[in-house]
Amino acid sequence: LACRRQGMPKIRALVVLGSGGHTSEMLRLIQQLVLRRGGEVYSEVCFVVADTDSTSRKSAERAMASRTGVKLPCFQFVTIPRSREVGQSYMSSVLTTIRAAVTAIRIVHSIAPDLLLCNGPGTCLPVCIAAIIQRCRGAGTPTIVYVESVARVHTLSLTGRIVMALRLADEFLVQWPQL
Repeated sequence: LACRRQGMPKIRALVVLGSGGHTSEMLRLIQQLVLRRGGEVYSEVCFVVADTDSTSRKSAERAMASRTGVKLPCFQFVTIPRSREVGQSYMSSVLTTIRAAVTAIRIVHSIAPDLLLCNGPGTCLPVCIAAIIQRCRGAGTPTIVYVESVARVHTLSLTGRIVMALRLADEFLVQWPQL
């Protein structure tokens, strides 16, 4: 996440929001990145939200509108189908994740992000896969940064375990030393 030098291109970021605590954590992380690096580092931030997530977009919009919130030069929202609903069986979630991945491939191709930032919701898995496909196609090289949720104190989340096992992230960060 090194700050770009003067004259270097600005960063186009794709940020995955999940429902509830994932969104709050991500918005705090984005705020810290902007405060430390300056909003001018980011040319555009595109937030990805699940189509059944009714609160994350509103939370992000409030944060963007707040005087003390995150100040970004340009931001937008895109939606993808949710990979797995709470309580959905793992077997049926394979199909819904594939459906979400198809949508994510289109989004990643059209946004062409330099940075993909995610923190654990299942929604991030198809977006990470889409970014890897983008690399394989030679159509861009987004850096994938996965930050495990602060709520994961003793074990990684299911999404974290999958991202780690498949080596999808360039940087995999945890917030507790025992992880």
